[in-house]
Amino acid sequence: VYHSHGSMEAGEKWILMEDLSEAVQSGYYFGPHSPLNWGKDLSALTATTPSTIEDVLRLSFRFAARFHARFWCASEMRDRQWVRGSDWWRGENRA
Repeated sequence: VYHSHGSMEAGEKWILMEDLSEAVQSGYYFGPHSPLNWGKDLSALTATTPSTIEDVLRLSFRFAARFHARFWCASEMRDRQWVRGSDWWRGENRA
């Protein structure tokens, strides 16, 4: 996501995203036993990329780590009510 905007007054919202139409879903590499892949020709769907499951997992975990690193231990996250566990982080609702 490059940019997003929403206006309650105007009743509009928009999101500018990268075009990933040429990408391959990493879930395809989890094999035919995944319920999300039932009935799909996985060989055909993954034929356009030379990636192995190891490559896909490595890239996926690196992306997730970079994405979450921006917010890791960020003190402003404790004030966001929608963040699960933010109340505990503020010292509230602890057992």
